[in-house]
Parts: sequence; C-alpha cells; structure tokens
Amino acid sequence: MPKYVNAKDASARTLNIYKEQNTNNKKEEKEEEKEDKEDKEDGEFILTDEDYETADSPMSLKLYNNLSIISGFKELNGTSYTDYVKLWKIRRFPNN
Repeated sequence: MPKYVNAKDASARTLNIYKEQNTNNKKEEKEEEKEDKEDKEDGEFILTDEDYETADSPMSLKLYNNLSIISGFKELNGTSYTDYVKLWKIRRFPNN
C-alpha cells in the first residue's frame, strides 16, 4: 500500500534542509573570508587576476618582485621592473 506524504510537512522538511545548507555555506564563506584576512595580515602573497601578465598588460610589480627571488627569473625577464616592462613591450609590439 503506498504511503502518502503530507505536502505541508514535506515542504517544511525541504525548507529546513535548505536553511541548514544555506547556513553551512554562509559559515564556510565567513571562514574563508577570515582566513583571507589573516593571510593578508600575515603578509602572505595573494594573487588577483590583475597581477598576471596578459596580452594587454604586463605582470604587476608585486608579482614581479615576488618572482624575482627565483633563480634565473631576472636573467629572463629583466633586472628591474622597468626593464621587464620594456621587454614585455618589445615582445608584445615587435614592430614598434
């Protein structure tokens, strides 16, 4: 014999599940924001989309400075950020 479910009860259960999941997601987002804030306070290097080199812009000074500690980076990318930007322009606009 089929078991019938009260629609009102089912809706209430669904709503409760949704609220629990939504609350958990908000808690996770708050924890991630807190961790990001702590990382920034600790001086940890956080990259954004604007930091990366693209066809339209060179990498940021912040990224250049952090990568410059890697052996051989300055030999390939210029010994200063100004040199790097000049090299980027030459690579990007070879005929100018």
